[in-house]
This record gives sequence, structure tokens and C-alpha cells, in this order.
Amino acid sequence: MSEKTVKNNGLSITVDKTGESVKFTIQGCIDHANASALKYELEEALSGGQINIILDMLQVEYLCSSGVGVILVAYKKAKSAGGKLIIEQASEFVMNILSITSLDKMLLK
Repeated sequence: MSEKTVKNNGLSITVDKTGESVKFTIQGCIDHANASALKYELEEALSGGQINIILDMLQVEYLCSSGVGVILVAYKKAKSAGGKLIIEQASEFVMNILSITSLDKMLLK
């Protein structure tokens, strides 16, 4: 098990890896300026064999289309590797975005 925290322009990502699983606890705003930080962390986990991804987005205040795109790409990569990506918890803002885009059925646990 290993854990690290990454901070980037109002975004905090705690990454907790265990075997083939990884949990991301995300706080702050996921916007165009920092979505690449989330993308990097997700890609690093997937390339390291963590194909089961759990996102805790309870503390996410804002999620832009760039952030949604990053999550969808990671979802597809995890699925094609035989794993899964789920959102374990989500803030009201994130829930609204997922509902509007009809991604709630696909991504929410």
C-alpha cells in the first residue's frame, strides 16, 4: 500500500494504491487549468497495473467538461484492461453534472 498527495491550482488528489486497486480522494475544483494533473495520476495508476479505480469526489466543488473527459478516458482504459472505474462518493455539484450527462448510471457505485 502506498499513498501520496498531489496539489495543483486549487486541486488536491490523494492517491492510495493497493494491489490492482487505487482510490483517489479528490478535493477542490477540477477545471481546464488542472484537469491534466488528474489525467496524469489516473494514467500513472493504470500503467502501474491498478485497473480498479475508485474516485471519492465528495469534496469536489466544481467539475468542468475537461474533467469529465479525463474520467471517461480513464473509465474506458480501465474497462479495456479488465478493471473498472467507479465514483464512490460525489458532491451535489458532481452528482448534477453526472445526471445531466447521463453518466451517473455508468459511473456511480
